[in-house]
Parts: sequence; C-alpha cells; structure tokens
Amino acid sequence: MVGYSVGECANSLLMNSLFGFAMLYYTEALGLSHALAGIAMGVAVFWDAITDPVMGHITDNTRSRFGRRHPYILFGGVVVTIIYVFLWVVPDFARSSPQALFWYLLVINLLQRTAITVFGVPYVALGFELCSDYDGRVTLQGIRSAMNMLANLLGVALAWSIFFADNETVRATSLPENYVRMGLSFAVVSLACIIFVVFATRRQITDNRRLPVAQHGIRGFFRDMKEIVSDFYPRYVFAFIVIVTVGIALVTTALAFLLGTTAGLMAATLGGLADTLSSRVVDVLMAVPSLIFALLILTLTGTSVIALILVIAVLDSTRVFRLSRAVAQGILTMDYIEVARMRGEGLFWLIRREVLPNATAPLIAEFGLRFCFVLLFISALSFLGLGLQPPTADWGSMVRESAKLIAFANFSTWQTATFGLAPLLPAGAIAVLTVAVNLVVDWLLHLSSGLKD
Repeated sequence: MVGYSVGECANSLLMNSLFGFAMLYYTEALGLSHALAGIAMGVAVFWDAITDPVMGHITDNTRSRFGRRHPYILFGGVVVTIIYVFLWVVPDFARSSPQALFWYLLVINLLQRTAITVFGVPYVALGFELCSDYDGRVTLQGIRSAMNMLANLLGVALAWSIFFADNETVRATSLPENYVRMGLSFAVVSLACIIFVVFATRRQITDNRRLPVAQHGIRGFFRDMKEIVSDFYPRYVFAFIVIVTVGIALVTTALAFLLGTTAGLMAATLGGLADTLSSRVVDVLMAVPSLIFALLILTLTGTSVIALILVIAVLDSTRVFRLSRAVAQGILTMDYIEVARMRGEGLFWLIRREVLPNATAPLIAEFGLRFCFVLLFISALSFLGLGLQPPTADWGSMVRESAKLIAFANFSTWQTATFGLAPLLPAGAIAVLTVAVNLVVDWLLHLSSGLKD
C-alpha cells in the first residue's frame, strides 16, 4: 500500500507547484499579463474536464500484455515530468513577445494537463483494484491522503525557504533561475516516485489481451442530450443553479480578497516582525491541503451557507495574501514611496494612495482566477456532501447524484453508456463557466488599460 501511495507525492508536487508558482513565474519573472496567464491556465482546466472521462474509457478498454493501467502510469509519468521541466525552462523564442509567451504557456498547460490525466486516471483506478474489500480501500486512500499532505509540507511549503528566500537587494520570486531550480528538483523527485510505484505494484500486471474489446457509438448519448435540452424545467433549474452558485462564489471570493489583500499589503508595508509572523501563519495554513482542512472544519461547524463562505474565504485568502504581499513589495521599492515616507505620510495613506492603485491590475486578474478556484472548491465540497445542501441545487451535488447512475451503465457501447456519461453534464457546465469568467476578466482589464483594439 505504501509503495502505491508514493505516487501521490509526485501528483502533489507537480500540481501544487503548478498552482502555487506558475502564475508568479510567468507574470512577475517573465512579465506576462495577468489576464493572459489566467486565460491560459483556465483553458487548461476546461480541457482537463474533457480528457478525464476519455482517458478513463481508454484505460478501461486497453488490452496488452502489461495490463490496462501500468503502461499509462509509466508512459504518462515520464511524459508529465518532461513537460513539467519545460513549464519552467522557457526557450528564447517564447520570450520574444507577450503573444509568443501566452501561446507557449497555453500549449504547455494543455500538454501538462493531458499528461497528468494519462498518468493520474489509471493510477487512481489501480488503487481500487489493489484492494478487493471496503476496509482495504479505505486504508489505502488514507495512506494516499497522508502522502499528499507530506508532499505539500515538505515540497511546496518548503520551496519558499529553499528556492525563494529573499535578500536585501532583490526579490527571489522575480528571478527565473529560482523557478528553474525548483522545477528540475521537483521533476527528478516526481519521476523517482512514479518509477517506484510501477516497480512496487508490478505483481498486479496481468495479460488481458484475450478479453473482448468494446464497440463504440455516440448516437444514444446525443439523442438523450437533445431530449433534456428541449425540456423547459431543466433550463429553469439550470438558470437557478447558475445564479446561486455564482452568487455564493462571488461573495466568498470578495471576502477572501478583503482579508488577503488587507493582510498582504499591511505585512509588506510594515515589514519586520509583523511580516514574518503573518507569513509563517499563512505557510502553516497552506501546508495543509485546503480540501482536507475544509472538510474537517465543516464537519465540526456544520454545513450552513455562512460556514461554507467563511471557511473557504479564510483558506483562499492565504493565496491572495501571497500575491498581494509580493506585488506590494515590488511597489514599495519605488522612489515615490520613499518620497512619501520622507513627507511623513502614514501607513494607511501609503497603502490607499500609493500601493493599492498600482497593484490593481494583478489583483483584478487574480480575482477572476481565484473566483474560478472558489467555484470549483464549492463544487468539490458539494460532491463530497459538505457543500450546499438540498433543497439548494448545486452542480457538485448533481455530479454526485448522477454518478450513481454509472453503476447501471454498460460501457461496451456509447448507446448503453448514457447513464455513465450523465455526470459530464454538470461537470461541463462548471468548466464552461470557469472559462467564461476568465474571458470577462480579461475584457475588463483591457477596458481599464485604456488600450485601443
């Protein structure tokens, strides 16, 4: 079980470093627009929602002498670490212009998400095949979660002190070579974990070439989709879900930004002990996986809407704190800040009149991206039963309820797989809304910049 669970360390290092550092790297170190970086990463999330079920179908119907899981785990694991290196080692042609850098980030993110899917879906499926009883599966998933937390603590959390330790002359997050060193280190560790998983579970490899291969078709799926869309009541429910989900996510994101921006700007402006203490508190909160932390708190406090908003806002404010603090530290080195201090301006005057106006653009871009993550977070909690509760409709709850239909689906053909494809409808709606929000934020940034089309 431990040998299999080591693969979770690779998944945690790759994904959490992507979420925690990619935006900083491409915007602060390489100078890409926050809006363009958010769009590139948002499109990749939408692509991930499409590739996951496709990869599940492919691996379930694979016939080879090495089984249906291990070839994809090994191949996807090797490819994902190679692509991960190129996420940080950006070639010169991609740095020639903002447009080239945007397309490079978009392509690399799509390839990275695809490779993670090729590795991750068979890896998760293999875990349920290792244990045949309920207790064994629970124990295995518990060890996986522990490995995930360990990788978060020893990997991404310590990266700030190992690779991004600031000095008196320059901020470490503005130096591309620091990200390259982190990427190479995480890639080597992740590849070692993936190879170890394949070796530790080699006895589970079985030759399944003699099993029949399913035949496929897609007419039945689209026929049922047409019947659902043509009905008035599903459209009414869909509109209600959009209003409720977007409203709660918007309030949560606004509260997270209020807490995170206020604390981040004050910590950067005050500096010294206040900055150190607040940064260490944020490090502790970020070391624990947000989903596990939220599940623990909501289990104790209950699943009311207010509790849901407060818990997610506090957890998400740590990410906003990191960004606002980093942006403010760059602004505070400017000459006009020194002039204002020599005039005797106070702390709040500096933040309100000098720091905040110059930090507006990156914060607006982060607001759109953070809104998408909050939306996905709420849906994930609802899927696990601790988010929005009935009778309030929610896409995450719809995915959970429709997932039960998978047991009645026959994946040998597309016509008989309609029940199993039902969860794709609310999941696709979440993905579409995520991309749409990023496009709106990009439009608002373009308007506020005053640039002509």
